[in-house]
Parts: sequence; C-alpha cells; structure tokens
Amino acid sequence: MLNFKNKFKNKFKNGFSLIELMIALLIGLFLMGGVISVFAVNQKTVATKRDLDNTQEAFRFVSNTVSRVVRQADSISSTSTGAQLVLSFTGATGLKNCLGQVVAGVQTDTFTYAANELLCNNTALVGDVNGISFLYGVDANSDGMITNAEYIAAPTDWTKVMSVRMSVMLTNGKTNSFTSTLRQKLINKYAG
Repeated sequence: MLNFKNKFKNKFKNGFSLIELMIALLIGLFLMGGVISVFAVNQKTVATKRDLDNTQEAFRFVSNTVSRVVRQADSISSTSTGAQLVLSFTGATGLKNCLGQVVAGVQTDTFTYAANELLCNNTALVGDVNGISFLYGVDANSDGMITNAEYIAAPTDWTKVMSVRMSVMLTNGKTNSFTSTLRQKLINKYAG
C-alpha cells in the first residue's frame, strides 16, 4: 500500500501531459468563443436599444411640439400643403411658438422638411427625418366630428379645417402619425 501512495504522489509531481494541456486549451478556446459571442450579441442589443430610444425621443419631441403649436393656433393657412404646415396665431399670455419663443402679436409658424430635418421657421427641430406629410381634418358636414375619410391633403375650404394629422418618417424606417386639433376653433364653434 505504501508503494501505491508513492506512485500516486509521483504522478502529480511530473506535471501535465501534452494531451491534457491540449484538452485544457481546447476547453479554454470554447469558453472564450462563448464569452466573445455573448459580448457581441450584447453590443448589438445595446446599439438597437439606443436607436429605438432615439427614435422614440424624436417622435415624442415632434408630436409634443407640433401638437402644442396646432392647439394654440387660430387657423391653418391656405398655403399649407401635404408637405408643409403653416399655422397662424395671435400672441397671448404664455403663448410660445414652435421654437419656444414667446409670441408677441400675430405669428406664423411653418413646419417643413428639408435635408433630412424637420424644420420650423427654417430652424431644424429634429434630424434623421426621411419625410413628413400632413392631412387636414375637414368638418365638411359641420357635425363637429371628423372621420378618417375627412382627412385630406388639399382642402378647398380652409375655414372648415379643424385638425391636422402628421406622419413622420425617420431615416431608420420607423413611421409615426398623430393628430392635433385646433383648440381655438372648437371653442369658437361651440362657445356660442
């Protein structure tokens, strides 16, 4: 039995064999490959999340800004088209234009698209925009309701336009639409 213990101790004193080292290296290589693979997938997930966050923030900013200005506006100009929104409003306490500046007197805000940017009064609001479009909600039958069929790109009677539907297409392929109503026109229509 003493002889067996000495053989057992001597075996570990000799070190690892070449085959054992190659197996250990192979196992280490597989583990490193797995770690690198997980890291690459994680980096791709982080980049995708960042792009989605940027897209969501751009849509949120555009919808909040345009909706705020549309709600404050007195009217939509007849120079508006499917690619341009022109709003007119008169200054009042706390009223701000699309750039956040206090309005004094009569103001016109114009939303357009150029060079991958949404512009308001020729100042860029948001980049990475691939296009915009506007549809105008016309209360043609004066029932106070605007159906989807009543949203058109070129109204003939701008005095009956009660709301705006805007679609924003970003360069990453995402599209979002939202609708805003001219608050002052509704108040004037139903107040008296």
